[in-house]
Amino acid sequence: MRRTYVLAAVSIVLIVAWTASAAPLALARATSISSHIAAFPRITAPRDEVSARINAALAPLDLAALRVAAECLGEARRAGAAGGDWGRTVVVTMKGPRLLSFLVTDSYFCGGAHPDVEAWPLVFDLSTGQPVDWTRFLPRALLGKATTDIDPDTAGRISLASPGLHTLYMAGYGAQARVVDPECRDVMADSDAAVASIWPDAANGGLMVDFDVPHVVAACAVPVVIPVAHLKALGASPDLTAALTAARASR
Repeated sequence: MRRTYVLAAVSIVLIVAWTASAAPLALARATSISSHIAAFPRITAPRDEVSARINAALAPLDLAALRVAAECLGEARRAGAAGGDWGRTVVVTMKGPRLLSFLVTDSYFCGGAHPDVEAWPLVFDLSTGQPVDWTRFLPRALLGKATTDIDPDTAGRISLASPGLHTLYMAGYGAQARVVDPECRDVMADSDAAVASIWPDAANGGLMVDFDVPHVVAACAVPVVIPVAHLKALGASPDLTAALTAARASR
């Protein structure tokens, strides 16, 4: 009888722990660090070392944005260009469980031939407080011999070059992208050597995949969602699929 009580108590503790871990993180309201430059939302009242580590990693990014913006405006002035500009938006795409994800969009004109826009994700593993290691969540068959580019200037921005990701991207491109220009599919089909960005998205209930392509064809590159059911079929980690399911449910 005692053993039954002990097992029941352990089960209750595990359920409570999972419920707590599945609850969305509390993040501070979006603020700006300068005109047109958004700050990264911080975890409010960080309760542990992981939260503190993430907040500490985000702080230098705001300072770096100010520095890069000043450099850009300086280049525009030296080039004699009127209306130089640098801006940033930050969107939280998932705030637990297991993953905290930001999608950052930098838009800038530094006096070159044209303005430009760059979108990139920043994803943290909430079990470690470190930038996500996708090999812990995605099958080797999908990543293959992916090369990983970790940018230290963006606190661990991770980009992957993987033929498997490109094949997966193209499988959903036609159905989801709804790109009017038929040449776009040919452009993206030829981008298998390009660098991919991936991030979890609670609203879409899946993993987003996008590819970096040259500016002249940038309009062709649109994110494609890999749904949870597809991720399960591919052999993705149950930690990832359960987290995505819980994140969508919490919305």
